[in-house]
Amino acid sequence: MWEFPDAAKEMDDYQKPIGELVILPDFNSGRDVADVKSYKLAYKFDMFATNPISRGNLYIDATNGQALFYDAIIKHATSFGYVGKTPVIVETEADYCSRIESEEAKKDTQNELFILTAILLERETL
Repeated sequence: MWEFPDAAKEMDDYQKPIGELVILPDFNSGRDVADVKSYKLAYKFDMFATNPISRGNLYIDATNGQALFYDAIIKHATSFGYVGKTPVIVETEADYCSRIESEEAKKDTQNELFILTAILLERETL
């Protein structure tokens, strides 16, 4: 990704990965954190690829250069953004005001019907 500066700028100004020295649990000594018995000195690289799209942290053993672990940051990428034209409907101020007025009129009518029903029910009980 860093070979294409315009694309790299769009992706948070992605730069060529620089290894960060870290201590990584040796997952061969146990799968759960409580079971891990040893650790390895490793370099962590933020790797970003465009085809296929992927981004993750790659851990390389600092003593022998062996790849130890890849932690995907992009987990389930199949499509991005939208494909094709996405219709956008923007309500004008006049349409908005008209809609609000009709909703308020509907509420008023419902309130009037509720009051009328209550009055009729009260008369029946008298």
